[in-house]
Amino acid sequence: MLVNFRHVYTLTELGKIKIRYIIIFLCLYFTGPASLFLSGVHFLGIIGFLILATLYMIVSSTKANIDKNYPFGYIISIYFLLFSFMILFILGLFNNSEILGYAIAVDLFLYGFIGSFIIINLLNIVYIFCLKRMFPYEKKDDKKQEINVSRKKLSEYIDLEKQKVYFNIVLINAAIYFFFVIFFIILLIRHIPIGSSIIPLVFSNWLEKQEWANFSNSIGVISLLITFYSITIPAQNRIINEARERYKERYKDYFSQNSYKSEIIRTKQK
Repeated sequence: MLVNFRHVYTLTELGKIKIRYIIIFLCLYFTGPASLFLSGVHFLGIIGFLILATLYMIVSSTKANIDKNYPFGYIISIYFLLFSFMILFILGLFNNSEILGYAIAVDLFLYGFIGSFIIINLLNIVYIFCLKRMFPYEKKDDKKQEINVSRKKLSEYIDLEKQKVYFNIVLINAAIYFFFVIFFIILLIRHIPIGSSIIPLVFSNWLEKQEWANFSNSIGVISLLITFYSITIPAQNRIINEARERYKERYKDYFSQNSYKSEIIRTKQK
């Protein structure tokens, strides 16, 4: 049975972001390294344009909906893109060989973080795609009304102990995420000759000793990542869903009235 890719996308973490922003984000990410093949005014012009486009992304993402629950790492990845382009722009202006290695090392770290964000979300898409291959449909309750309430507003419906559990899960997820980021960055720099040759010697020697960061271990790291997230993310969702139910119970008269009006509208349309 064919899988509805639009439905798969809406079920993924990236489904929280409008598709045009995803396209712009990827274009910015891959245009940055491509601009290194240019020089002089052309290089500065492209980097300047990338900085302006990234600023547009930041303003659009924060202004559209301050309470929007974006995927973890999305907003910080946009800021890291901005910082990496600013570093390249400064290097293009001054062309100082003494700070070149350190600046490139910082840029590689920033790009490694963003690359990890992209890989994690690609894995999430593959996971949802395989899930929908096995289960093409999911149970839908026609009477259930979607409640779009921010986590801050829902906090008064979550007791302190569960808030601690939720926060601990956030810390665990962040620790796992940053471990994956560090692993991916080390793996990337160790296996790209230009990366290990232009960064300072002290960093280069340290990277050469990190033999555990190899492609064979990457399979195990990805498996651990998927295993942990398959436990922690549903646990977070349960806490938020329980708070939504309490919120709905408190305002049940309001939701019942809206549900009744929606049913009348659907009946008239038929």
